[in-house]
Amino acid sequence: FPSNWELSTRRATNVIHFFIDECGIAPSRLTATGNAEFKPVKPNDSSENRQQNRRIDIVVSKE
Repeated sequence: FPSNWELSTRRATNVIHFFIDECGIAPSRLTATGNAEFKPVKPNDSSENRQQNRRIDIVVSKE
């Protein structure tokens, strides 16, 4: 991928496609965003921390 933006967005859209294709959730109810390196849960100073930062956050809302 050209950048972490594209990589993180691709990961998020892959999850969206799973929910649509495998779970039957309407696409209009789903949103995907990519945060690249800008919302880490740990500092990116070790291999272990970088692995934890490679994640998908799923937010469930009533809206």
